[in-house]
Amino acid sequence: MAIKPPAWCAGAIPEMNKGWVDPNTNELLVSSRFTQAQVDEFYGVPSFEDIQDMNQEGKIEAGMAFADKVEPTVVDEDEWQAEDLNQDGVVDELESMTKKELELLGREHGVELDRRKNRKSLVSQMRNLLSK
Repeated sequence: MAIKPPAWCAGAIPEMNKGWVDPNTNELLVSSRFTQAQVDEFYGVPSFEDIQDMNQEGKIEAGMAFADKVEPTVVDEDEWQAEDLNQDGVVDELESMTKKELELLGREHGVELDRRKNRKSLVSQMRNLLSK
């Protein structure tokens, strides 16, 4: 049976052994326990049996052949904010780091970052620290 978020928080996402959480703040909205299979089904990840069936039917090979013919999408320059770019116009390396990587980088520079904050604020904090 597919899991569905509560009606009053339709944008909530499931987390295994935690429940429904807000995708922006990671705040727990409804406590519940989900299995990995339930979370995968919510996100549309096929099960192992489904993959085996697709492979036997030849759908995976057809999909791979189609992928070769599709051109990659180019990111529009307007999507990046000015502070995300280095002086040479390339996206800042900090923008591609995870919260854990940012925390480790901060420790290397003698600063303890609070990972409870969102990644954007951690990137901003590290950018300020490194620009000094």
